[in-house]
Amino acid sequence: MPQKLNNKLCIFDYHGTLIWALDIHDSAYSRTVEEIYGVKGSVHDVYFTASTIQNITISIAKNKGVSGEIIESKRHLILPAYERHFKDALEHGEIHLLPGVPELLRSLQENNIPICLYTGESFVSIDAVMRKSGLDRYFPEDVRSSGSNETDDRTELLRLAIEKAKVKHRIAFPNGETYLFDDSTKGLEAGKSLGIVTMGVATGPQSYDELLTHSPTHLFRDFSDYK
Repeated sequence: MPQKLNNKLCIFDYHGTLIWALDIHDSAYSRTVEEIYGVKGSVHDVYFTASTIQNITISIAKNKGVSGEIIESKRHLILPAYERHFKDALEHGEIHLLPGVPELLRSLQENNIPICLYTGESFVSIDAVMRKSGLDRYFPEDVRSSGSNETDDRTELLRLAIEKAKVKHRIAFPNGETYLFDDSTKGLEAGKSLGIVTMGVATGPQSYDELLTHSPTHLFRDFSDYK
């Protein structure tokens, strides 16, 4: 008989929190921007943390001088182009699980604590990553919320992840037992606005000191000491 689930909920951001694969993402963005807007650009040209595929691509194009009118006229082409280029880049690139991540996820699963995922990526790209990394065993499709498909508002995206977990597990997770693991100040602010416990981790582009200024409930340099 399956054991009863804990009424705690752990929500994980994707890139910079669980996984590091910036070269793969950068390759997909560079190819997308060149295909659609005819310019050469990179995620390193813009602020890309805690954003969506569409918004990052548009920021790169703007940075390279593409007019707003042209950008908007071709916006609908961004997602399918990116997903195509991302799959190709992923096939030839490497995904790195960040320190302590496999052990932490395994421990949560063994203790019957539900987990879910929220990300600015798309359903297609995140599914490819989950499958290649083996993390699909922890994050099935019905507990993933996607900014590029659903909402680019970080707080609403986080709220959506919580709602999906509630529906799946039929548990009304209290705010004090809902934990957000995120490497970005934008994510931490979203968690604070919802009144949940924020667990900052300085494994992404933003530094430990920068995350500290946003006063997360807890802050870690990484998950090496996952216990």
